[in-house]
Amino acid sequence: MSQSLKRYILIISLFSPVLKAQIVNIEQFRLSSDTSRWRFSEQINLSLLQNTQRLISFNNNLGAQFRLKRFSAIGLSNLDFSSTGDNDIERSGFIHLRFENRFNANFSLEYFAQGQMDVPLKIDQRYLLGAGVRVALHKQKVLSFYTGHLLMLEYDEERETGNAYQNTRLSSYLNFNWHPSEALTFLVIAYYQPRLDKFSDYRLAIQGQLAFRLWKSLSFTFNAKYAYDAFPVALDNIPQLTYKVGNGVVFKF
Repeated sequence: MSQSLKRYILIISLFSPVLKAQIVNIEQFRLSSDTSRWRFSEQINLSLLQNTQRLISFNNNLGAQFRLKRFSAIGLSNLDFSSTGDNDIERSGFIHLRFENRFNANFSLEYFAQGQMDVPLKIDQRYLLGAGVRVALHKQKVLSFYTGHLLMLEYDEERETGNAYQNTRLSSYLNFNWHPSEALTFLVIAYYQPRLDKFSDYRLAIQGQLAFRLWKSLSFTFNAKYAYDAFPVALDNIPQLTYKVGNGVVFKF
């Protein structure tokens, strides 16, 4: 692939509108590499359905990583959009920046900042700022386990209600990554995010991805996401439980 084509794909992705992710799965975009300073990952899904009405659906996920010795920086952007006529079924997304300082092969410090919105779940804007530790519990090429525990400051503004909140949460995760062959990867991660002053107010998410490599840089993926928010936006039509299942292709270079 030419350098000009790589730059074109990256530029288009970066300037996609940043508009469903209550909890961001950083692990599926964490591009481990000890030899490459820069790595990129791009996933695009687009569909058009016409029967009694027209359904347009678009999803874009971009991951970029810079690594230099014991330091790494990760940038993510996501856009989910589904529409039937004038009705937006889904319009959401985020920007996420994360920095990691490794002390050794098993222990590191992490810092992150995130901005997001979710129109169907009535989140006008949410900003997060956090820091904590990441620990490798088991680290091999075929199988690995990681856990992370971060203190997170949160600011929320809701659509329609006009309510705004500031909270402090714990953000803990456990990651399982199975890589039995060069062509197959299975990843599962669970997140738990309670408020430190009210543990009954928590968010839970479990996300999984099964990826089959088709060519050197191209993979087919099957994704499943489950999320539970004990206290979502206080409107009658906002559920505590949401989930999403889908598939697509991922291009890495």
